[in-house]
Amino acid sequence: MKKRIIGFFFIFVLKSFAQTSKTTIGLMPFTSTVSKNKILTAEIQDIVLESLNTKNNITTIDRSKDDFLNKELDLQINERSIASKKLVEQGKKMGADQLIVGTVISFESVRKKGSSGVIGGLIDDKSGYYYESTIVFSLQIIDVETGKIVSQKTFKQTNEDKSILGNDDSKDESKNKAIASSKAAIVVWLNEIYAPKIKILKVEERTKSGKPKTILVTGIDNSLAVGKKLILEETELIEIEKGKEPLKRTKKVATLTITEKQGDITVCKVTDGENTIEDKITTKNTLTIKEN
Repeated sequence: MKKRIIGFFFIFVLKSFAQTSKTTIGLMPFTSTVSKNKILTAEIQDIVLESLNTKNNITTIDRSKDDFLNKELDLQINERSIASKKLVEQGKKMGADQLIVGTVISFESVRKKGSSGVIGGLIDDKSGYYYESTIVFSLQIIDVETGKIVSQKTFKQTNEDKSILGNDDSKDESKNKAIASSKAAIVVWLNEIYAPKIKILKVEERTKSGKPKTILVTGIDNSLAVGKKLILEETELIEIEKGKEPLKRTKKVATLTITEKQGDITVCKVTDGENTIEDKITTKNTLTIKEN
């Protein structure tokens, strides 16, 4: 009977999380300040879409390939702060809560001379050249209801490739690495704004002294992989005066490391906060996580 009750509780919690309200985001066409960077602009646009699709608290409407919107943005690029009335109108028509718009500002690939050295007593003559690539782009999140910018960030990703010296293959590799690191930076940014809300289901394993060693958690999405180190935070609403918005108090509860993903459930190792984390299984306050 006890096992049935526990099983029912798990199902209830998982269903409750599945029904949690999502933010609907319209991904708009990205622009570039230089026409030669249009292919790169499309690549950055695609990795933003991929990053959004890893979030289980976001519903994405992809309008990034819309030819009409692309033409509109091309006309506006010299006069906009991106949060234009036409963009907001389009967002309302598509039923979005927020919009994401991006601009590729610059791309540079610099050829550099390789170095020579001694490895294991042998002369390592790497006198060829390699490339260092830098991508600079900005992203903005716009609230459709108010037209105000919710968040904006400029990303600058620099990567080099020394694995292929002496030919131009290094140029493509350094660009690909810069794009890959751009995706990682975008995911971190999205997780800061749309922090995963989690629920601690139970303590899975304890230390010899009885403290929580591993816990079972639901609410962690595919944007966070096995091995990621996380900070678990609790947000408490404190009412200071009736009729006024309560104040938010956010405090650190524990640090966790993702050790395994089991369908909707994530197994996490508790690396700090063992004395307080068990109390949070029954908390009514919001629990969120961010990368450590």
